[in-house]
Amino acid sequence: AQEPRWITTAEEIELSQLLELCVAGIGLPLDFDRSLVQGRVTLRSGPGFSNDDLWALTNRLLAAKSLAVIQPSGEEGLALVAIAQASKLARIEPGLASSARAGYVRVLHETSSVTPEKAAELLAKVLTAEGSVVQPVTGSRQVLIAGLKPQVLEAERVLFLLDEQPSPTAVETIRVTHLPPTAIVALVERIGQAMTKVGNNAPAGQ
Repeated sequence: AQEPRWITTAEEIELSQLLELCVAGIGLPLDFDRSLVQGRVTLRSGPGFSNDDLWALTNRLLAAKSLAVIQPSGEEGLALVAIAQASKLARIEPGLASSARAGYVRVLHETSSVTPEKAAELLAKVLTAEGSVVQPVTGSRQVLIAGLKPQVLEAERVLFLLDEQPSPTAVETIRVTHLPPTAIVALVERIGQAMTKVGNNAPAGQ
């Protein structure tokens, strides 16, 4: 069985119709005010859109109109709101942003190696779209990330890299036979200095 593909018979389509197609594709109810989604959009389907492709495209078009689809707290369905209000109304996802169906999501992540304040400072450079929020949670090791789903996914990947646990220190003893240990240490240090001079990262360790 192949996934269904959406193919348009005209290059222009009403944005409200596009939303209705997405509702049929994702299988979730969506509450929206038609007056907010007036107008037509150009849509060249080519070989066709998958449900996920069409949903991602629709959310991008909505964001251009300063609108966002959220999943409100305690509700199974989705709602269309002004993107400026999205961070106040969207629920906090129980897991990663990848499992969310809304176009605008909020997630909480606990940090280990990096402080939440430092993580928030760096992630603010990733979440640049309108309505984005990133802030440390006072009194905890958590950082709150909210924004359009594609940017939140990028922010999660950056956070995982920033918060990666350092490798444990390894100590190894090597018995030398032909040269004094002090001579070998001096040679190894010269190699490290030479690598640094030619632009390579200096090897970690002592």
